[in-house]
Amino acid sequence: MASRIVTVVTLAIALGAQAAPAAEGEQAPDVATILRKVEQARGGKARWDAVKTLRLEGTWTAFSVDVPMTIRRERPNLYRFDHRVLGTPAVLAYDGEQVWVQGEAYGAPEGQKLEDDWKRNVIDEVPFEPLLLERAAQGAKIELRGGERLEGRKVWVLAVTGAGMPDETWYVDAEKFLEQKRVSKTFDLFSGPGIEVEMETYYMDFREVSGLVLPFREERHFGVRYLVYEARSIEVDPQIDAAVFSMPVAQTAQPADPS
Repeated sequence: MASRIVTVVTLAIALGAQAAPAAEGEQAPDVATILRKVEQARGGKARWDAVKTLRLEGTWTAFSVDVPMTIRRERPNLYRFDHRVLGTPAVLAYDGEQVWVQGEAYGAPEGQKLEDDWKRNVIDEVPFEPLLLERAAQGAKIELRGGERLEGRKVWVLAVTGAGMPDETWYVDAEKFLEQKRVSKTFDLFSGPGIEVEMETYYMDFREVSGLVLPFREERHFGVRYLVYEARSIEVDPQIDAAVFSMPVAQTAQPADPS
């Protein structure tokens, strides 16, 4: 994973992405230039390559309730999200090979492997580097659809296809080159199996942490759902026990003592 960002610009050029006409008469940059500037705005390749672990502490808002959350990531592709659902502890995680879930609200109090479509939601959270750059590194086709206004700011609109995920649309600030919005697909577990809906994700409150530039707030809107991930603190390269990414081993009931 550490070497992926280095390929972003060359991939965009190889894919033959073309610049679309700019809005308001402004000359539009090509896709390779936009991706290179996003990379620089987020801290640069060298700094990201040096990072091995990330831990985010904060608040997750779902079902109109604010609960504590912890998100841990470790290279190359380990991920764990601790939170609460309907008042009970819950975990969504990826151990490098399989997605697993734990929690009474998810019907898995002792932990179990996720096999249905919903596991794609978790896989979408796994990438270590900024997701737009990760999509490019995975070989997605990225095309510039032009410029427009988003909440009063000029943005470049990028269409992203391939990379093993549904098509996405990204909106990148034309001045700061930070991601502002992503339109994608997600599965809503609580609406029933296989229910796929469009989701809008907004990235806000970017801050510099140990040389990285990270959004401290994400808002996600899909269907009637409204989720907020708000960081209180983000640590770069904390010590993380790799065992936390592994699914718990189910406890086997002990036979009764015949005495």
